[in-house]
Amino acid sequence: MFVGLLDYMPNTDAVDWFLTDIWPRVRDAVPEARFLVVGSGAAPLLARWSQHAGVETLGFVDSLADAYAQATACVVPMRGGAGTNIKALEPFQYGRPVIATSHVLSGYDGLFQTTGGLMAVTGHPDGSPGAGPLKAGPSLVDVFTGHNAAIAVLGALNQRHRTGKGQYIDVALLDCSIAMVSHIMQDYLVSGVAPPRLGNGGNGGGPADLINCADGIIYVSAGTDEHWRLLCELMQRPDLFADPRFDTNPKRGCNRNELVAIIIEWSKHWTTADLLAALDRIGVPAARYNTLPEVWEDEQVQHRKLKVTIPHPVSGEVSLIASPLAYMSESPMRYTAPPTIGQHTDEVLREVLKLPSEDIARLHETGIV
Repeated sequence: MFVGLLDYMPNTDAVDWFLTDIWPRVRDAVPEARFLVVGSGAAPLLARWSQHAGVETLGFVDSLADAYAQATACVVPMRGGAGTNIKALEPFQYGRPVIATSHVLSGYDGLFQTTGGLMAVTGHPDGSPGAGPLKAGPSLVDVFTGHNAAIAVLGALNQRHRTGKGQYIDVALLDCSIAMVSHIMQDYLVSGVAPPRLGNGGNGGGPADLINCADGIIYVSAGTDEHWRLLCELMQRPDLFADPRFDTNPKRGCNRNELVAIIIEWSKHWTTADLLAALDRIGVPAARYNTLPEVWEDEQVQHRKLKVTIPHPVSGEVSLIASPLAYMSESPMRYTAPPTIGQHTDEVLREVLKLPSEDIARLHETGIV
């Protein structure tokens, strides 16, 4: 069980930040569908912290501390660390990992794709149509940061099992956004040369790019000299393999646009199915470009059962993306519908925070929950 803990001491910056910045957006601006995405089966406690003065009189301080002591790990929202004292609840006494979430920039994914270098290597190269940096469609920094936080929690739990001691975990969107640039950023640190944006081109060997066919698009990655030779044979253009513009990987990279144009002039006469089959026969890596609806029509996607449909108390049923971890042999995945707003509030107050019925009733009467 995870417990998200606000630093609930009176008059702290963390409380002011949560009340004025975070909670209004959750309460008023976030639609139900947002919880279907973010809730992911959790049982959230939706409390109206705006009546913070009543929290202490209802015994929330002690109850939250009790919940904290039983938790697997805790999330402590902070703003740059101001006003938040993590040791107020003595996390190391209980041997629980603590995740402190803080920010200087607002925690929007696009800000960190911009700041951390991802957009510097994503987009069409200068001098080409539509040149300029581009943001990745999904919120990649958010997801990557969450994954790193989960890995950190697992590491801290493993240490707790061995030593009985917990850890303070500091995972930042900025740090993760820079780490995501990966080998491209490392190449820059070693060479001092910032690589150009390559559009849809690969960062290694080539040709590797989107290729137009008669009825769609595929991605070809002929990343080695042997792959390139086989592709030239399929194109019935052995002269290209010996062409001094394309006879090494670096040269093919430098003359990328010219080479891709030659390939497309040939590939536009093929259907995607026929070309993919031909490339597969000779061992040149390639894949079909799928729109979102086409993803779910893909034979391998269906074989892996990557969409699950489960009952939902309001919608009747809802389809979810299956967990990539669903095939762990000793912990099969069980799917439940993400909760509706307030669905588990009374249950959490009663069973986790151990509040008596009369206190729960008072919380409802006063509008705190």
